[in-house]
Amino acid sequence: MVSKKIAVVMGSDSDWPVVEKAVRQLEALGIETEARVMSAHRTPEAARNFALTAREAGFGAIIAAAGKAAHLAGALAAASTLPVIGIPVKSSTLDGLDALLSTVQMPSGIPVATVAIDGAQNAALLAAQMLAIYDGELAARLDELRREMEAATLEKDCAKSSKRRGTDMEKLEQLYEGKAKKVYATDDPALCIVSYKDDATAFNGEKRGTILGKGVINNRLTNSFMRMLEQNGVPTHYVQELSDRETLVKKVSIVPLEVIIRNISAGSFAKRYGVAEGIVFDAPTIEFSYKDDALGDPLINSYHALALKLATAEEIETIKRYAFRVNELLKALLLSHGIELVDFKLEFGRLPDGSIVLADEISPDTCRFWDVETHEKLDKDRFRRDLGGVEDAYQEVMRRLIGE
Repeated sequence: MVSKKIAVVMGSDSDWPVVEKAVRQLEALGIETEARVMSAHRTPEAARNFALTAREAGFGAIIAAAGKAAHLAGALAAASTLPVIGIPVKSSTLDGLDALLSTVQMPSGIPVATVAIDGAQNAALLAAQMLAIYDGELAARLDELRREMEAATLEKDCAKSSKRRGTDMEKLEQLYEGKAKKVYATDDPALCIVSYKDDATAFNGEKRGTILGKGVINNRLTNSFMRMLEQNGVPTHYVQELSDRETLVKKVSIVPLEVIIRNISAGSFAKRYGVAEGIVFDAPTIEFSYKDDALGDPLINSYHALALKLATAEEIETIKRYAFRVNELLKALLLSHGIELVDFKLEFGRLPDGSIVLADEISPDTCRFWDVETHEKLDKDRFRRDLGGVEDAYQEVMRRLIGE
């Protein structure tokens, strides 16, 4: 619970349907509220006395709601140096314009922060932001609320995106949600929609956070890579980019093998074998890990994969051939943009006819990218290792490869 309280004062109990939205928002943020009915005209002394003692009573801000000749916020502000936020309440005569002007037109030296007519939720959020200046936990809750609002808006945008991009594909129920993406069914059973999130995880979910804009960057970079690979003989699940965050893909059954290609020593390889980062290999290496979060995605070899019936011998050879081809093509492309491809993870899937295609994503989440000249890290290692500049690194990769 936040240490300071918020007073929510209304000129009449008839204002409660508006004011209630502010109270509910504050409660959702863990802020104690006290709702009072006072009138600048009918109970002026009570209103003044309340404002005079509000600070000592533990309040950090006052929200005042009134309609028509809405002098309540101004009267409270005149008697207190606490921040006062005015909510003009809509009436039956001038649709709240009279209350808006009465609230906002304060004389110099007696400020009232005024929100929109009936803007109770914004009044609550503004009051919360004032308290959050000195309350880190409340600030974190407000940040999370902003992220939830953004995600909800993007979800609505994505729901309409297929129509905007010239396809009649309809997005249906959510099939799966992973660490970085959501997958939705469509009205075509052979196709799915992948939606990229800004959520970030590391160390099998032990570290969590948000990288703003990551979903857009990973979606667009992945699609750019997939289109290039398709043109060069590597089959993928890619069908069409629907929006900045959503892509239409072929529905596949994921082969439970993570395929790791390494060109330079880094990360777990350097730690496992006790070598320095940055050693350039004479030839790329390939590793398999069993895709199972509960087991920590353990390293396995092809014989283990066969024994566990994760893939057939033919599928494993196909996956290896495609993985090395992806490495060859990506290395050349990235080098032309001043980026070293240190290592990366791939996932493959089976189409209904049994054929193997590249699936999942290729992005700074799944690759290690280093600047060729400076060896600056341009990938999720900046998040894993708390290096800072995570968003800037992702944007720099996007800028170099796509020009945005």
